[in-house]
Amino acid sequence: MADHHKAPQSEGFSSHLFSGLMTVVMGVATVIRMTRNMPKKVTDATLYSSSEYYSDNMVKSQMHEFAPAPISSSDYFMMLKRMAELEEKVTVLNMKPAAMPVEKQELLDAAISRVSTLEQELAATKKVSTFVRVAKRSIQHLIRTALTCTSHAQ
Repeated sequence: MADHHKAPQSEGFSSHLFSGLMTVVMGVATVIRMTRNMPKKVTDATLYSSSEYYSDNMVKSQMHEFAPAPISSSDYFMMLKRMAELEEKVTVLNMKPAAMPVEKQELLDAAISRVSTLEQELAATKKVSTFVRVAKRSIQHLIRTALTCTSHAQ
């Protein structure tokens, strides 16, 4: 009676199969379209990031390709030189290992030492607390046993 509302088994299977196949095809097409221009973009990024790109000769030879700038050409060349200098400085700074000043390193070491000491004190306190809890339970048990024996003796 409830079977006439269900879709046939083969129709549901073919629908899932078709959906899966379309997903795979569209995924492959997307990957191909996205990676087609990838090497060019990576190559251009590497080329334009070097400081040689901003040399005067290259800029002058390519000046006729650019639209007239709203700033003077001397200001434009000064800006390009400054950008090249800044890129070189950033490159040098990126090559240096990150070093912490001595005063801050000493403060950090002192804080780490204090934290280590506090952890040791906390562990000792926890150990004593556990011992006291166990002793308290055993004393309570002894008192109950003594009271039970006293009440039975009367």
